[in-house]
Amino acid sequence: MDDGTFPALLKTLSDSSEEVIKHDLQLIAQISTSSEESYFRVFMHNLLELFSTDRRLLETRGSLIIRQLCLNLNTEKIYRTFAELLEREEVNWSLASGRSDNDPLFKDLEFAGVIVQKLSLILMTSPELAEFRRRLKSLETRVCEMGHCVYQANTRFAARRPGAVHDPV
Repeated sequence: MDDGTFPALLKTLSDSSEEVIKHDLQLIAQISTSSEESYFRVFMHNLLELFSTDRRLLETRGSLIIRQLCLNLNTEKIYRTFAELLEREEVNWSLASGRSDNDPLFKDLEFAGVIVQKLSLILMTSPELAEFRRRLKSLETRVCEMGHCVYQANTRFAARRPGAVHDPV
């Protein structure tokens, strides 16, 4: 989306009204569903970037945003994409700590640890994710691969950040 819609939708996630945020996320989900896969990945990348630059948004609305995305889109896809984006950046951090090129998704491991901790807490406690938790626990489908991916990302960041949640399932 090169027409300015995408930045406007991201900016709307900072609105003070919970209802506005929910409607914004429903619209993002509809666009993501009817667009190419690349739109969804760009959105998720930009969402993580927004959370990394606006920690207040992450703290106050991060759970709402992630839970609503899971209600409106495929939960496994959401968690898998978060894990893949974090994994990709983890490799970049280990290759060049303190790198300063123009497009690092995140500047520090602390942020990644906070995101992993938030995702783990949402996964363990949100009623909206009860079915996903059940599927992860029973290992009925290929979701078990997703659980392993989240677990790997969680343990990598936990090893670097004491106090992070160690077992998301």
